[in-house]
Amino acid sequence: MKLGGLLSGYEYMLIQGNPETEVEDISYDSRKVTNGSIYVCITGFNTDGHNYIADAIAKGAVAVIVEDDKREIANHIAVIKVENARNALAFISAKFYGSLSKELKLIGITGTKGKTSTADMLNQFFDKLGLVSGIIGSKGNLLKDKTIDISKNTKTTPESLELNKILCGMRNEGATHVILEVTSHALALHRVDFCSFETGVLTNLYPDHLDFHKTMDDYKQAKLKLFRQCKHAVVNADDSFAQDVLKEHKHSITYGIHNRHADVRAAKLEQRNGATHFELDYFGRTFPVRLNTENRFDVYNVLAAFSVCCAQGYDISGLASWIAEEAE
Repeated sequence: MKLGGLLSGYEYMLIQGNPETEVEDISYDSRKVTNGSIYVCITGFNTDGHNYIADAIAKGAVAVIVEDDKREIANHIAVIKVENARNALAFISAKFYGSLSKELKLIGITGTKGKTSTADMLNQFFDKLGLVSGIIGSKGNLLKDKTIDISKNTKTTPESLELNKILCGMRNEGATHVILEVTSHALALHRVDFCSFETGVLTNLYPDHLDFHKTMDDYKQAKLKLFRQCKHAVVNADDSFAQDVLKEHKHSITYGIHNRHADVRAAKLEQRNGATHFELDYFGRTFPVRLNTENRFDVYNVLAAFSVCCAQGYDISGLASWIAEEAE
């Protein structure tokens, strides 16, 4: 792909070089640069990618994306200046791999707790609906009984380059849906920029990660970014942060236990003998559910996963019946 085509639609300044330069790969780690790569200089917490431009060029980089254009770089190398290199990395990574988040149905789950368990539950529901879905999260990159063997630089939400590689791998393996655990760090650090989410899910919000976000308002603003990138929102109505999300997104389905106005609700909930019993009430219809746990978070996981299926317009009558059969 030509450099100019890769950057088409993005605001940048070409400091030097030829926009017709052919780009064969992308890297933000100078150690992983290959011939024909574009090297993106990311400023991290402990190091600055600008310090490794010479190393990247020595390994075959033909172009570099910088925030700081005051470095001396050989004239035959294309130099592109941007305001935010992480955001630029997300843009070119999405374009390089074909904007797969628009081809796949991407579900982003965010919240202080419950992301992994909700993703697991939703994956089971999708399987019952006959859908082929993958998960990208703290357990790895999973598609049915396969692992998409692309290493991540973080435990949960990968950097945008790896994320798009993984989406490509899942698409090639037949996935139609991908469930992504989305952390507040990932949102703040632009890892999911330019991803088109079919549905965003809020599990809950508690004071956490304030060493990174500094204030609860910063934490909330990071979470809200997800809901500006999705068609539908699924929101825990029992959480105080729900109202912020609902103001942000008009196409929302709410779920909960305590909030009687929730669209999807666990009514008549009882916990006894190591199990939880409740009536799954969704838009006026009810089905009995029995979970082999007294953990209330598992109830929320079921409600959230079921609400996603509602939001995406699937025939959930069979899914509700399956849940009811499991309760017997």
